[in-house]
Amino acid sequence: MSRSEAQRAEAERIVLRIKTHMAEREFQKHVVDSLKARGFVVWVFPIMKRTVAGVPDLTFWHPQRPGRLYCWELKTEHGRIRPEQIVALAHLSTGPGIDARIVKPSEWPALLAEIDGEVTG
Repeated sequence: MSRSEAQRAEAERIVLRIKTHMAEREFQKHVVDSLKARGFVVWVFPIMKRTVAGVPDLTFWHPQRPGRLYCWELKTEHGRIRPEQIVALAHLSTGPGIDARIVKPSEWPALLAEIDGEVTG
């Protein structure tokens, strides 16, 4: 990662630490924008009410990381997790190379650093 990329990533982390009380949609937009800026292909269902219960908010992958798929359910710091979401993520996480998890704003800076390491490493 170049110096300017590292500085941008650190700035994102600082801003997000300040914004840990953001709404889920705002958090989702931030995450999607950050992932796309790093070259990820991100799939988002525009209207979640039209999907099967438990489908994660985001499914994404990076063209330079074959065999790796991310299925993330985004929640606010105090967001409720439905039983269907727990079951779906547990099932998805059994697949090889699938990172299925619940992500909250307070966890995003560390995950962003992890992702940056995977993409550049």
